[in-house]
Amino acid sequence: MSRTKDQSLQVVFLKAEEALSEIEDKRLIIKLLAIKGYATHEAKDIAFIFQTQTRTIYKWVQQFRQGGIDGL
Repeated sequence: MSRTKDQSLQVVFLKAEEALSEIEDKRLIIKLLAIKGYATHEAKDIAFIFQTQTRTIYKWVQQFRQGGIDGL
């Protein structure tokens, strides 16, 4: 059974959603977060969280390794 969230968190969730909507390249954020997550978790787990394939995580890591943000 999951823990219920404090209702006051709804404001935080809405502000986070608003902040994300202001960022132009959301795909870049997702890729960078996935790469960061891969540092401490298995690629298959990161792929599950970001709803993509494991090979996609490996591809993003390689693209970032070779070309930095421009590579993504």
